[in-house]
Amino acid sequence: MPNHALQATSTGKPDITTARLENYDYLPTYSQMERQSSKVKFVEEESEEFKEDFSGKDFVMERVDSQLSLHSQNSQGGGSSRRSIEERLNRDEEITRPEGRFGEGLLGDFRFACGKFINHPNAENFITFVIFCNTIFLVLGTFDFAKENKKVADAFAILDQIFLIIFTFESALQLIYRDIKLFKNRWLTFDFLLVALSWAFQTFTVLRAIRILKIASKIASLQKLITALMDVIPNITAIFSLLMLVFYIFAVMFTTLFKDLDLSADYFSRLDKTVFSLFQFMTMDWQEAAREVQQDFPWAPLLFVLFEIVSGFIVFNLIVAVLCEALGLLEKESEDEGKSASDRERIESMVSLMQRVDDLKMRQMEIKKILGDLSSTPMPQMHDENVAE
Repeated sequence: MPNHALQATSTGKPDITTARLENYDYLPTYSQMERQSSKVKFVEEESEEFKEDFSGKDFVMERVDSQLSLHSQNSQGGGSSRRSIEERLNRDEEITRPEGRFGEGLLGDFRFACGKFINHPNAENFITFVIFCNTIFLVLGTFDFAKENKKVADAFAILDQIFLIIFTFESALQLIYRDIKLFKNRWLTFDFLLVALSWAFQTFTVLRAIRILKIASKIASLQKLITALMDVIPNITAIFSLLMLVFYIFAVMFTTLFKDLDLSADYFSRLDKTVFSLFQFMTMDWQEAAREVQQDFPWAPLLFVLFEIVSGFIVFNLIVAVLCEALGLLEKESEDEGKSASDRERIESMVSLMQRVDDLKMRQMEIKKILGDLSSTPMPQMHDENVAE
């Protein structure tokens, strides 16, 4: 840049115009500055309608706070805080570098690499495939060709150990990456406990079937169903208490009325046997017993039908209704959180646009200041040279 373009004022000290012009690679001409100013004015004119609707960043930030407050209220129920759908389902958060003193240096790099590896979609798909293979081999192990042939049985045992080692490797990597925070995720905790129980009770081959439950942490539909069931446990507990009360009332009635009858099976001789019989009747297997009792008490089927209506239709339909409501609420929460995420993205784009408008406005003010200072300072030589070029 020519030195004469940055001459100081008559006082011998650089003015503010000179200090700003030093940031440019070259001194722009009047026409260049005017074109730049025209561009800024065009952007401002295009954003006038936007600025009329949103008077400033403060208004936009208030919208952001209100949206976040609404999202927080939707995530709470009955005044008590509830975890979000991402936390209750197995929707893992973005894999980031571990925090804390063990998240730095080589150890932090190693933990971060473990997290990226084991939470990669390909790794999760492989674990799901291994779970299905383990299930298939458990079923095949019950056939006679696997039990009677020692070589086949040994091969199945080796495969079972390989499957268990793979599951252990998965839980170990999750524990290395998440540290103690692993136990804040109910599904990872469930997987960890399954692996620990499999190693602790290897001699109990029946417990191998429990490992199939790992599939619940990999399939979204099963997660949703189990999560809904966990959310309505208090309501189901109340319904179960009502069912127990109904059982007790009818057990006392049936034992008192029918304990002395000579029936084909011992249905009502004691209270405990009557409760077991009522559980059998609740599964709709009551017609044979009702017909036998009807021979001595013609009105007895009415009592059986009343028990079936109360226990089999009313109480169990209440349980089904509670589960359906929980699934509906879970789906609604998922949709609301999706809308909240969309609203946050839209508001963030609005804030970004407002910041761009402010930046353009500041740049226009600087250009106007430079144009005003240059118009008061004669620069004929520079103007002529640039025009000639």
